[in-house]
Amino acid sequence: SLRRLLRLLPEAVVVISADRITYVNDAAQRLFGAHESSLLGRLALELFEPDSLALDPSRIATTQAGAPSAPMVLEQVVRADGMVRTVETTATLMDERGQNSILAVLRE
Repeated sequence: SLRRLLRLLPEAVVVISADRITYVNDAAQRLFGAHESSLLGRLALELFEPDSLALDPSRIATTQAGAPSAPMVLEQVVRADGMVRTVETTATLMDERGQNSILAVLRE
């Protein structure tokens, strides 16, 4: 039921486990201009403009160390068509089937 709820949110939601994307909602697929099948399993950092600070290792480490969430920041994502979009991102640690995962929310 959580995945159904996340699918309906207007903000892009990406779940990351072991640095790889394990879930994207419909809004994330629209944001990245890519189908779920081409996003799942990819390294999360591949979706961000290289000069952007999105989900950088220090922010991920802070979240994994027990901080409730990473602060919201402006970042740049790269769509499948190469277009760059600026988004607000935040991330929080969550337990997904006994494994620590990161839930990231992105808003244009």
